[in-house]
Amino acid sequence: MSRQLGNNLFSVGGDGRWVTGETIEDVFNNGIYLRTRVAGGKELLTGVFVQDVYTPLPVLELVGGVRVDYWSSYNGNRKDTPPPAGVPARQTFSDSEKFLTSPRGALLWHATPLTDLRASIYQGYRVPTLNELYRPFRVRNDVTVANPDLTPERMTGGELGLEQRWGPFTGRVTGYWNDVKDLVANVTLTTRLPDCPVGTTCRQRQNLDLARIRGVETELELRLAREWRFRLGYLFADAHVIDAPQQPALEGKRLAQVPQNTVTGSILFTHPEWFNLNITGRWVGDQYEDDLNTLQLGSYFVMDLFLSRSFGKWFEAYLAIDNLFDKTYTTGRTSEGVISIGEPRLIRGGVRVHF
Repeated sequence: MSRQLGNNLFSVGGDGRWVTGETIEDVFNNGIYLRTRVAGGKELLTGVFVQDVYTPLPVLELVGGVRVDYWSSYNGNRKDTPPPAGVPARQTFSDSEKFLTSPRGALLWHATPLTDLRASIYQGYRVPTLNELYRPFRVRNDVTVANPDLTPERMTGGELGLEQRWGPFTGRVTGYWNDVKDLVANVTLTTRLPDCPVGTTCRQRQNLDLARIRGVETELELRLAREWRFRLGYLFADAHVIDAPQQPALEGKRLAQVPQNTVTGSILFTHPEWFNLNITGRWVGDQYEDDLNTLQLGSYFVMDLFLSRSFGKWFEAYLAIDNLFDKTYTTGRTSEGVISIGEPRLIRGGVRVHF
């Protein structure tokens, strides 16, 4: 709900989400059935927020807000039939609950008719998923163990941005700095847990004390005509573990599965009486699969296409092709060299009804 009071636009609201999940897995080794594992639990996340957009001057906009959430994870359980050595046949995990506050402040200044300046500071969070809390998994000789004692991640950050317009060109640049406390990561262990058979690489989901993600995001847009737009973007992300007293070997390591460099380019044609077209190419730089930075994933380039046409006021037909050139690229790998690949060419289409 929003209401305008003078120079203030107040907004209040709330939402809630309840999740229940369970996995039922038959565990095999070399084609031999070992056991059935059932694991799962329930989560409740609900919250309220309030925000004020204050415009003291036509060229200045100030935003302040806060959100308060209640998180509860409960009924966590696991059953193994028959259980592996060292693992109880039935496990019931303690419930967790927490109140989480997320404040935010932002500023937008139209410094000139062609120049906008932006700044913001904020806090946020991410609660661990049921999968991270309760479900272990194995890929060949790499075992990742769940952790029912995980706590929510907490992020504190800020951004500074500039948007400049020069005729048909629009340029945007944003610098950001985010500190994440209690980051959930798959941590390689030196001491084997009961879920990790002898000879396997044992990892467990754990909270790391502090990780830092900082970088720059830029975008250049060229509009030659009303129908045609061209965009080129670049994202640099410097993401490292800063503090991990329980796992000092991780300090200074890059965060797993976070590329340092990403480049995107798009061609957009918009003509409602004819059709709308969006062709987007994305280059993703190298990254690491694991926390110790020993398993490198190479860079790759993929291109997507989206075509649509409206039929009257209510209907729109569309065709989308993901990975247009059917590029094979690596999205994961194990310590044994087994790789996971990204989705192949995917063609989908349909009709949308607009109300």
